[in-house]
Amino acid sequence: MIPGVRAQDRDPCAARATPPSALAWLAHDSNLDIRVQVAGNPRTPPPILCDLARDTSQRIREAVASNRDVPQEATLTLAADQVLDIRSRVACNPKTPQDTLRQMATDRTVRNDVAGNPSCPPDLWESFLFS
Repeated sequence: MIPGVRAQDRDPCAARATPPSALAWLAHDSNLDIRVQVAGNPRTPPPILCDLARDTSQRIREAVASNRDVPQEATLTLAADQVLDIRSRVACNPKTPQDTLRQMATDRTVRNDVAGNPSCPPDLWESFLFS
């Protein structure tokens, strides 16, 4: 039984109505698929997302990087990830802070993703046009 989740809810870690306390509990589940869903859930508490951003599983880090409510601390961790797909997801995430996008713009492997981000500062986007 998961604290705060009704038995009839079949997929509590993906549900938007799942209480943050239940998501925090599920973040420690031994099942990778459950942790991936928790990492992608917008109701997951920021400290849990920061922990998941340092997980050894690439799938979990990808889900955190794509989460629209990812906290800045997790974004900074993931922006420096060794895995290109994770950095790309951070560069595409509209919640990525502009300072982080500026830092990521020096990484040629994700420059196009930074340029396509709706949060990309106009002066940075224009610099891409002339480089």
